[in-house]
Amino acid sequence: MRATVPLSLIRQVQVAAAPGAISLAVGEPSHAVPAPVRAALEEAVRRGDFRYSLNAGRPDLRRAVAARRPHHGQDERSVLITVGSQEALALAVLGLTGEGDEVVIPDIAYPAYETLPRLAGATPVRAPLDGIEAAITPRTRLVIVGSPANPTGEVVSVERFQALADLAAAHDLWLVSDEVYEELWLETPPRYASGPRVLHVGGISKSLALTGLRLGWLVAPPDVADALLGLHQNLVTCAPSLAQTAALAGFALPLSDLEAIRHEYRRRWGLMRSLLAALPGVRWREPAGAFYVFVDLRERLASTTELAFELARAGKVLVVPGEGFGPDGQGWLRLSFSVPEADIREGMARLAAAIG
Repeated sequence: MRATVPLSLIRQVQVAAAPGAISLAVGEPSHAVPAPVRAALEEAVRRGDFRYSLNAGRPDLRRAVAARRPHHGQDERSVLITVGSQEALALAVLGLTGEGDEVVIPDIAYPAYETLPRLAGATPVRAPLDGIEAAITPRTRLVIVGSPANPTGEVVSVERFQALADLAAAHDLWLVSDEVYEELWLETPPRYASGPRVLHVGGISKSLALTGLRLGWLVAPPDVADALLGLHQNLVTCAPSLAQTAALAGFALPLSDLEAIRHEYRRRWGLMRSLLAALPGVRWREPAGAFYVFVDLRERLASTTELAFELARAGKVLVVPGEGFGPDGQGWLRLSFSVPEADIREGMARLAAAIG
């Protein structure tokens, strides 16, 4: 029997929360679901569209995803529709790595980048983005990079991405490009690399505020997508049909609808930034996308984990300890500005009172 997989620190903080706590912890978008997407879902419910799709997903949705990421051919054979981007990551890691392999991940990274390799029997190896090549060994099978990144909001330059794609091809390994926040950028849209050894992961949870519908995708060379289909089928059968309808409607949205969503998060980040700036001695990594800011409290606190659980149990404010994203996160907090402005104001006031 494999060891029990612990909950991430993000979820542990949630579980520990007493009533009344304001959450600046979870990446749960709070903008309105776009009206055309709602209408498409309502119509699908009226039609009774509740049956299985093909295991790999609806062909029209797979073609729509392939048109966005045409690097492995512009037809459905390169696309698997998954139960959220989380399943797409799991397919890539569980399907392409195993005992004795290594997976290189950023030094500060989304927790699943470390957990999934361990489930596969592989070893996660942390490295700074500019030090990934030095971390590659003959045992490396995968490199995982997110942009915009969770928890830092960093957007990786297309030059850096392409260098990683070329590195993957040269070393006969895979680059997994986690693009689930691709529509949520603050200044400049992210750009992604192409290459024969690049796998693209995406989804609708963040951009359309449909986290509960669980819809994502994996774009891969057709032979790889076909090889992973059996794993996908045995894990989940297929992605939810209603969620696939929502994704198609989301792909048809006018650019102005998505820009309105980005504008809302820019405004919320402006508010949180001003409140952070009022705290003496507090620094942060400036985000370029997603809806997170990584805050440096090392001059104030020995342990942000202790602080986070104290605040949660007291019903004050939920924040995520930086340690949850890697050892280099010691003394940092991840704060989310995905919540309404009133929650940002009150949550930041409670945090300010706690750190003095």
